[in-house]
Amino acid sequence: MEKQLRYQGEFFSVAGVLWRVEIWQDADTPYPVVGELRFPSDTPLSFEWFETDKLEPVQGSGATLQIVSKVDRQYKDMYTVEAGSIRMDAYRNDVLYWSGTLDTETYEEPFSYDNEYEVKLTFSDFSLLDRMNFSLSGARSIGSLIETFITETKIKHRGFEKYISTTCDSVSGEMLYNVGISCENFYDEEGVPMTMREVLEEILRPFALRLIQRAGKVFIYDLNAVQTAFEPQTVHWESDDAVLGVDRVYKNVTLTVSPYPQKELYTSTLTEKMLDEGTEQYYVAKDTSKSPFDTNNIGFMIELKKSSGVSGEIEIDTDNTRLFKITPVFSGSESFGIAARVRDVHKSLLSGMETPINADGYGAAYNPLFTVRRMLSLPETHTVFSGFNPDAGMYPQSGLTDVMLRLKIETLIDARFNPFEDAIGANRKNEYEKFQGISEYNVSYVLRILDTNGNVKMHYANRYNDGSAHNDFYATQYVEMNGKWIDGGAVTNSKTTLRYYDRSGYTGWKGGWQSNNVGYRYSYVPKESAGDGDLIPIPPGCQGCMLELSILNFFGPVRSRGENPTPFKDYYPNWILFKIPELTLVNSYGKAIDGNDIEYKSWLNSSAKEEKKIETIVGTPRTSANFGMGMLMDVSSRTTLSMFTRAGVTAPLEKLLIGTWYSNYSRRMNMLSGTVRLLDGFGTYTDANETDTYLMVSEVQDVQRDESNVKLAEIAPDNFEGVEYE
Repeated sequence: MEKQLRYQGEFFSVAGVLWRVEIWQDADTPYPVVGELRFPSDTPLSFEWFETDKLEPVQGSGATLQIVSKVDRQYKDMYTVEAGSIRMDAYRNDVLYWSGTLDTETYEEPFSYDNEYEVKLTFSDFSLLDRMNFSLSGARSIGSLIETFITETKIKHRGFEKYISTTCDSVSGEMLYNVGISCENFYDEEGVPMTMREVLEEILRPFALRLIQRAGKVFIYDLNAVQTAFEPQTVHWESDDAVLGVDRVYKNVTLTVSPYPQKELYTSTLTEKMLDEGTEQYYVAKDTSKSPFDTNNIGFMIELKKSSGVSGEIEIDTDNTRLFKITPVFSGSESFGIAARVRDVHKSLLSGMETPINADGYGAAYNPLFTVRRMLSLPETHTVFSGFNPDAGMYPQSGLTDVMLRLKIETLIDARFNPFEDAIGANRKNEYEKFQGISEYNVSYVLRILDTNGNVKMHYANRYNDGSAHNDFYATQYVEMNGKWIDGGAVTNSKTTLRYYDRSGYTGWKGGWQSNNVGYRYSYVPKESAGDGDLIPIPPGCQGCMLELSILNFFGPVRSRGENPTPFKDYYPNWILFKIPELTLVNSYGKAIDGNDIEYKSWLNSSAKEEKKIETIVGTPRTSANFGMGMLMDVSSRTTLSMFTRAGVTAPLEKLLIGTWYSNYSRRMNMLSGTVRLLDGFGTYTDANETDTYLMVSEVQDVQRDESNVKLAEIAPDNFEGVEYE
């Protein structure tokens, strides 16, 4: 639905300036008649730029329109519509001057008159952003995010003007459109988003940037840049109310960056509560020589439910898998996850054994049983150890990085009727013993990294075909190698498997719940001390990308750990169950990593009393251990950025921000306020007597009288001399 012109009117100021006001409203078709706005003789239109500290990121503004209602309740219906559906555009001498949407929260008009009474309408430019939750995903440039937010305000403007002195040598082109952030930074652990206004402020603050609508345009600037971009305009005092005051001075400033480190990369809202209804329940006997319905003989119950998963988190193949929940009675323990095979279970007293789900394990090579996806904001990793020895399966792309990905999936693969009881004769002892001839069990998977557009950047592999694997069905015929990342999508001569074996050297298969282990051919970390799960190196350039993990319907046992292990078709397990995957970040030895908050502190003026604390969620790393979704990146290479330049100084962005605070709050600086001739543009100001450079921090304009009541704050260019950081 487009906006259509509904009302318009004109008036002249005392200085002869023509002002035109237009009110536009959402409608399917143009209004047959454009209504005329009639204005009272006193203050028909005023604007206010709300008081905002000179280093606060967003300075919003509002407008108050006084009009005459020719008939009773002429304008009341405009307050019953959706926020943002009505917009006011104000023109000064036929040039767009200001735009904003109607505030629909409050409305009042005289109730004692039938007509010819005054009605006050209020509008604001950025208030819609407070109502709207952030909803984007993936890596986006700072500039594109700003433009998106301004579009969501629904205001009309004549374009953007930028006065930005911060640069970054690590990116090419305009800094704002080549420096980016992962949008997942702006959601909490439960997936609850920040508002668009909050996100806008957070992406501007680290750069010491401000945003304002002024003279029909949107200005993005920093205090250092406007010092040289504008010749200060001398203000003309129009009254005797002018006041000279002073701005605040701070003792010190402490800046804390909380970059939202992803230590646990994958969490899902898929829980066992999804099986509260719509399930089929089966029974397994404790003593498998008797029915589970004999007295006190239920080992456990398993509930199964067909589910396609949770959109955006996990996709489940409804043909070959089911959600499961095990409720123990006399066997096993509570568990929940995804079942690929459940054979020989009882559904009721009168029915025999049933097989509700039975994935064959040697179907189409890339048929996923389930797929999980997670946006990544990984640290910029560094190789701790690498080598190149093709004969040993070692390649430049594989190696030990200072931060690793731990992939852990607990799996129950068992040949017994009851996998939690001893393998006696009635509990498939023969099949269980045949299963002892294997050295490990492999489950094929695909691990890929996708860019924002869904294109595959690279995939991971830990096996390859040396030419001896004649049957493509079996990943275990592929030779082991040290895991490596390969550019592009999966290729036919590489495979990847989860390897399930006993780290202590036990030969055979114990059954029950087991975790996968290190899948390297030559493990950099001793397998017996690496812990559960596989350790996968993290490639550079993946910040803000999508990690996609697919577990395939492609699995089987391995008889030997030689270079060409001999597989056989997997007819034996009655159970193949998977718990929800765990993806975590660890150090190169598989130990936990921190990723804590980053803190800088600097003294501004030791004689001052007030301390300043700044908290941000967007920034740069201080050390290689700092990482998180809040780290700024090069949107092209997806690598973390650490150094920026402003006023001839190259340093982390946080130090530059502190330098700007030091330059503007370490000494007494003037504040001027009072009534001046209307300030109709954007820029800096000065006074005939106080010749410093000033910035408007608040203003109320009476456009009919061509006057502004202003507060001006003295500003200074960035000067980092003498700044010390802790």
